[in-house]
Amino acid sequence: MATHNHRRARAFRTGALLSAMFSITACAGKHADEAADGNLRILSISSPDYHGAPGDPLEDACQAWTLSPQQVDRFFRSSQTYSEVPYGEFYQVACGVSGRLSAEGRVWTFQINGGGTAIWRNGETMRHFGCASETCEPLLLLPPDGMAPD
Repeated sequence: MATHNHRRARAFRTGALLSAMFSITACAGKHADEAADGNLRILSISSPDYHGAPGDPLEDACQAWTLSPQQVDRFFRSSQTYSEVPYGEFYQVACGVSGRLSAEGRVWTFQINGGGTAIWRNGETMRHFGCASETCEPLLLLPPDGMAPD
C-alpha cells in the first residue's frame, strides 16, 4: 500500500512539473505570424549598419549582409514574440538592418540584429522578437546555438 501511494505521489509531482514546464514555454512567446495576423508587409529596408570596432572581421561580413523584403518577412513569420528583448537566448552582434513595415493596421519601424533579435516600434509601443528556428539560420550573421560554449 505504501508503495502504491508513493508511486501516485511521484506521478502527481511529475504531472505538476510537466504542466508547469508547458505553461512556462507557452508564456515565452508565440509565433509572430500569429501576432501579425497575416497582414505583414515590408515597406523598406536599410543597408546594414555596423557599430563595432573598426577593422573587426565582422565589419566586412556586416557590409556584405543583405536581406530582401521576402527574407525580412520570413524572419518575422518564423520568429517568436517576447515581452522583453531575449538577450539570454541570442548573440548580440554589432550589425543590424532596419526599415519600415506594415502590420496590424499600423506602420512600424523595425530593427533586426545579425544575431536573431528584432524590435518593432510604433510610437511608445515596442514589440520584441527572436528567431531561433532553422528557417532563420541562413538569414543571420550569427544564428543562435543554445548559447553553448564551444
